[in-house]
Amino acid sequence: MFFSHPVQASDARKLGNALLNKTMELYPSLSFDCFDRLFPNQDIMPEGGFGNLIALPLQFSPRQLGNSIFIDKEGLPFNDQWAKLASIEKLSPSRLSQHLTELVDISSTNDETSSDDCKNKPWQRSAISKSGQREVIKVDNCPEKISLVLANQVYIPISNLPGKITSSLKRCAVFANPEFFKRQALRFSTIGTSRYICAAHIEDNYLILPRGCLPDIENILSQQNISIEHDDKRFEGELLSKIKFSGKLKSQQTKAVNALLEKDNGVFVASTGFGKTVTGLALIAKRKTNTLILVHNRQLAEQ
Repeated sequence: MFFSHPVQASDARKLGNALLNKTMELYPSLSFDCFDRLFPNQDIMPEGGFGNLIALPLQFSPRQLGNSIFIDKEGLPFNDQWAKLASIEKLSPSRLSQHLTELVDISSTNDETSSDDCKNKPWQRSAISKSGQREVIKVDNCPEKISLVLANQVYIPISNLPGKITSSLKRCAVFANPEFFKRQALRFSTIGTSRYICAAHIEDNYLILPRGCLPDIENILSQQNISIEHDDKRFEGELLSKIKFSGKLKSQQTKAVNALLEKDNGVFVASTGFGKTVTGLALIAKRKTNTLILVHNRQLAEQ
């Protein structure tokens, strides 16, 4: 994209991000790594810096290898590269603003907004509107029913799903990488540090997401009036018939155990001294199922 006049780098980046988001609706398998190769690479030039190292087209050495050239819609290089470059229409600031209005919508993965009014709050996901409500965008040609396979992860058949729905489902497992934005804020190099962490992938016409995404998955599908069937292939574990809990729980611990028993997936967070270990032991005794316990270092294991 070439501009007729200087424009804010943040606006150019918003346009690039919006175009990538629209592309993902057509090609859901597109990796989020594509956001890492967007130039300009930053909204603000580092103090004392010379700007970004930009891989401009038509460099001599890459051209000798058939790279860094302009191609047509069929993927074939233009015969006269310089004539093609000269013929490219430059985008005016007013047209840029118009395109941003059309493209940058509630579904975009846009962490670059510089306006405090538009920026999502830390507790809000990118798909949440300013009012705090998740907006429903109706999509045509959705199947009436879909079968979710629950195994080590959630497997969603996508052969009959519109790309926009697949893209929305994929975003359930995409998170901004805090390390990237930390390095960016400190004006450190972000080369090799991904902007997004994606825990989703597509394999054999299935979109595969972590099981913790299941409520979001069901919410997105139900908004499109798609009925959901669950094909549960999870391992039920082995019965521990002789185990029993002989401790005495405090009222808050009892409340926690009861809440955890209502769900088959989740994370329990409590302050130091709450008695998370005792609560976990009581939960194991209630479920009477063999349990894997992971701790992060040897000291906790010995404790």
